[in-house]
Amino acid sequence: MDGEATSYRVDEDGNVTRDGESAGNIYLKEGVDPHESLLTARTSYLVEVHSDDDGETWSKPRHINHMVKEGWMGFLGTSPGNGIQLSAGKHRGRLLIPYYCTGTSPKFNAGGALISDDGGQTWRRGKAINEGRVVNGKVVDERDVRDDDATTHESVFVERANGDVLCLFRNQHHLGRVGKAVSHDGGDTWETVEFDPDLPDIFSQPNAVTVPSKAGEEPGCASDRIVFANASLMRPYRGCGVLRLSEDGGRTWARNRCFNPYHYVYQCMSVLPDGAIGLSWERETAGVYFTHLPLSWFGVKSAAEE
Repeated sequence: MDGEATSYRVDEDGNVTRDGESAGNIYLKEGVDPHESLLTARTSYLVEVHSDDDGETWSKPRHINHMVKEGWMGFLGTSPGNGIQLSAGKHRGRLLIPYYCTGTSPKFNAGGALISDDGGQTWRRGKAINEGRVVNGKVVDERDVRDDDATTHESVFVERANGDVLCLFRNQHHLGRVGKAVSHDGGDTWETVEFDPDLPDIFSQPNAVTVPSKAGEEPGCASDRIVFANASLMRPYRGCGVLRLSEDGGRTWARNRCFNPYHYVYQCMSVLPDGAIGLSWERETAGVYFTHLPLSWFGVKSAAEE
């Protein structure tokens, strides 16, 4: 305090001692521990955990707020779903995790990419998707978004065959369509935003994944074959989960199929060893489910079959 060491000590698990005596835990809710002293600031926190054995075990959580969160942010979080590792171009190996945050108003969000070029040891924020863009005659400042048309919310990234990063994002725009932006520099900045007329947005998280389009391509690597999924209809609950297949990097959607016409909200996809789509999806208030979907469900062959 004021440059001088205090009698408080905090270990890696948050346990506090003062003059060697127990003084609570910084992570507990206020009032839980009668010996409480130091507590974390009441804000959002980002932590990183990793596995070196394919998910059998996990590291202890490591706080990264000091790398990516700023004082003006009321909330900073990562989008549900998945991040990606770039596989092409000069940014090959870069990790991208979609984030979104609030500033002066908790009602409006701004989002972009959390970026790591050293395997997740350090992180930084790229430029927010709409930062500096003129929307409805006003320059967007991510610290003070006040227009539904300027919001960018939960999002997902995919890497096109040419190395560009395509972002598809939930938003509050009056058009009611999923937003799209493209980065030519590995998620640092974003080109002009557009709203895809073929992708309805009902204020629910989208997800997408690249799928090998030819033999020899690795799952999750740069490809113009993309599968996109989201809840696409208010019934009045969020529902009608639709999966769409693009063969041109998400510019158009050649094949569309309704997966579940009823309750359907959030989802996350991966490409399985057999080339099929693994779809983890939520039926609101009723649980999370996993479905194995071969590409033949779309009426196309996997890269291994072609």
